[in-house]
Amino acid sequence: MSLKTRSLGGVASAARGILITAGAAATPWIATVTAGHRLKNGDRLGITGITTQTGSNGDWTISAVGATAATMTESSATGAYAGTAVVAALCDRTPFLPRHSAVAMILQFAGAVLVGTVVFEAADGRTDAQFSYTSSAGVDTAGFKSALKSGEIAIPAATAGQIGAIEVDLSRYMTFRASAWTSGQGDAVLMA
Repeated sequence: MSLKTRSLGGVASAARGILITAGAAATPWIATVTAGHRLKNGDRLGITGITTQTGSNGDWTISAVGATAATMTESSATGAYAGTAVVAALCDRTPFLPRHSAVAMILQFAGAVLVGTVVFEAADGRTDAQFSYTSSAGVDTAGFKSALKSGEIAIPAATAGQIGAIEVDLSRYMTFRASAWTSGQGDAVLMA
């Protein structure tokens, strides 16, 4: 059996791991992504929050991945880019399927190592405006829930530079963010 990985991006500030900062009005839509995203052709993303190029909101397979750009296959967007894109890895293909578990890893490479607090989050649904999850009471709730069994992961300076791994519950959409950031950078991947 071989392990598969899915990038959740990288952080070098209190932000999400995969950020879209602009997009070209095109068919298919070409997104400007932050450097260090570690995405690869064939990865799947869910995107929400773009208010003008609404054809870019959706679930997409990506292609033509470059250092700061990725094409969302089968998408179409017109007009100028506006809004705040929220991006999550779409887990709808084996071995990354909802209601399964995976290992979430925080990777730190040579250079400025991450010191801060990170969160792995999950959502069950998506509209053009937001991600959502079903609460324990069965209520559709806007935003993300923690995918961890124990909340946030603090990375103090004494352990910075080490690789951390923790089990997470997979949902349809998975994301990683630094909820508090002191310094450095780190990447996150799912392994299953």
